[in-house]
Amino acid sequence: LIFGGLFLFVMFTYLPGLGSYPLWDPWETQYAQVAHEMVEHNSIIQPWYRNNTRWLSKPIMHLFYQSTSIRILGESPFTMRFPIVLFAALGLLVTRKLWTSRAGWLAALMLGSSPMYFLIGRQDIPDLPYVVLQTTALLLLIVGLYGHGKKTPYLYMFYVVSALALLTKGLLSVMIPGVII
Repeated sequence: LIFGGLFLFVMFTYLPGLGSYPLWDPWETQYAQVAHEMVEHNSIIQPWYRNNTRWLSKPIMHLFYQSTSIRILGESPFTMRFPIVLFAALGLLVTRKLWTSRAGWLAALMLGSSPMYFLIGRQDIPDLPYVVLQTTALLLLIVGLYGHGKKTPYLYMFYVVSALALLTKGLLSVMIPGVII
């Protein structure tokens, strides 16, 4: 029920007009081109740019879910931005889980309605997915180290989600939590 409510909040606020304007940020267009060429060359994890497989500018995760979105929904500005909106919903769910029920709802509502989260939650760049994955990983680490009950599964999930963050933003995902931890 909680996830459904947050999911509907994001869908009703973030989806309207998502594909009504073209890709405008220089990074949006470059990521879209790489994802387009990955689909064109039937590549799942090898990025292509200008018919060259040596484009290793960014880690693969963002390009993977973008090209998967193209394969499922077709190619359009909406399709390029849709996975980011799903990550925005996941980020609100993680925020909701950080505190007690009432404080979690308020925190998720405030985050979801903040202008910066809204802007980045509708832009095709890997920043929001990275923040959501890294926040989730650190939350799992805290629960795994200091929570009650069986802690080991949370620590394993911390490593898995940290690996996904690494595949989304690269070494930044090792440095920032390393300093925090």
